[in-house]
Amino acid sequence: MRSRRNQRIIIGTLSAVVLGLVVGYATLQQVLNINGTSSISGDFGIAITKMEESSMNGAQTISKEGLGTTTVSFTVDLKAPGSSAVYNFTVENQGTIDAVLQSIEGIEEANSSTPLDIKYSISGIDENDSLIHGQTQTFQVQVLWDSSATEIPSTNKTLVLKLNYVQKTS
Repeated sequence: MRSRRNQRIIIGTLSAVVLGLVVGYATLQQVLNINGTSSISGDFGIAITKMEESSMNGAQTISKEGLGTTTVSFTVDLKAPGSSAVYNFTVENQGTIDAVLQSIEGIEEANSSTPLDIKYSISGIDENDSLIHGQTQTFQVQVLWDSSATEIPSTNKTLVLKLNYVQKTS
């Protein structure tokens, strides 16, 4: 009788174990679907907001265009060799995304065009400068007519300055 009782206990235990394994396997075999949606919103808004004459030595601004964008164009009339002009520019991050200055275009292109004795330079801003949202940065552009120039050009020289900003990643 004892052996029969032991057999029933063993069979009952094995049945319970097998049933537990079946239930566990069935639970693990169910398809688990996880759905989710995320969104990121931001505004990338960089603009040159100011262009002010700082120092005008025998120079006059003829035209300026493009404020409110990242590309400005301006023409300066220099009266004689040695004349110069310095402009203060303000660039502002009006968006909600931090930015970094990837490149500055226009200075080299303007300096390689005629008249070659009139040169532009830029200071106070460099590639890889960060511009955090809500902040501004002021920089200067100088135009100088070489004082040793012997020819008087028959044309003005226009600078098209473009600041290329990208999203800051770190």
